[in-house]
Amino acid sequence: METPTPATISAFRRDGYCVLPGILTTGLIRRWRSLLGRHITLAPPPPDRTGPYFLWPPLAQDTELRDLYEISGITDAVQPFLRAGLGLPAPEVAQLAFTLPPHPHHPGAPHIDGLTPTEDDGRPGTFTLLASLLLTDQRQRDRGNLWVWPGGAAPPTRPLSCPPRCR
Repeated sequence: METPTPATISAFRRDGYCVLPGILTTGLIRRWRSLLGRHITLAPPPPDRTGPYFLWPPLAQDTELRDLYEISGITDAVQPFLRAGLGLPAPEVAQLAFTLPPHPHHPGAPHIDGLTPTEDDGRPGTFTLLASLLLTDQRQRDRGNLWVWPGGAAPPTRPLSCPPRCR
């Protein structure tokens, strides 16, 4: 597994996102794809569905998914991006995000996951870090559902579904 470099961490702080190629080995990518294939077979989308399709398995009930998460080293890969001494709790739920081409939605502006819906007491439902494992190269238009805006300010003229650095 590759380790984030000081330049990668600096880019993350500047842009609000970064791409870490090589975090997963080819064997791990195959295992992730196989496991996600089984999940979508067990909970298939409606036949006419296009665009995003999500499954939310609780990791306490899906030991195979939890074990694969743990052996993939994701926690170790993201730890350098966190404040010193800040640990990551074990995730409770996985978001399995599929895109069924074509993806009909092109966001017009950024949003921050966690701000809505709020917690029961009205606080934003924030999180420490969002990490995404891209299991396909997503080089074709309308194939991915992870969007980023460098700097998190006004969106660029063309939102990125896969930053140029990952190509």
